[in-house]
Amino acid sequence: MIKSVFLLFVLVGAVVAGGCLDSMQVPVIKVVLDVGLNETTGNPVIEKVDMTPMMINALKAPKASSTRDIANSVSGFAIHNFRNIGYWDAVEYKGPGNYELTLAFPSGVEIKKNDTIAVEVRITDDRGKRVAVARRYLTWE
Repeated sequence: MIKSVFLLFVLVGAVVAGGCLDSMQVPVIKVVLDVGLNETTGNPVIEKVDMTPMMINALKAPKASSTRDIANSVSGFAIHNFRNIGYWDAVEYKGPGNYELTLAFPSGVEIKKNDTIAVEVRITDDRGKRVAVARRYLTWE
């Protein structure tokens, strides 16, 4: 009987905790890069950077930096109010085209209206050397 009551409490607690996490929203920045090639050098060029700040479900947000090797990649990170560095995101560089990154922050970083977010995106070659970089700033709305 005691085991049954204990199990019931554990199950109810798990359901309540799951419901809380499911409704919790966290800040992320969706970054879309348009990448072209320099006609003279053949090196990648970041032609456009679109940033969209948004709140998403905590369960869908990145929980750590990307584990992808930095070589031959498109990567980026964000800095909140010039203090809190967010998680890196990285995807494989496959030539000119569009690339999407999701930049998130560690738990405990609270972003408020009018806070400044600095975003740096970069492209690295197969040896990890930066061949293109862009920095942008946004004000959280």
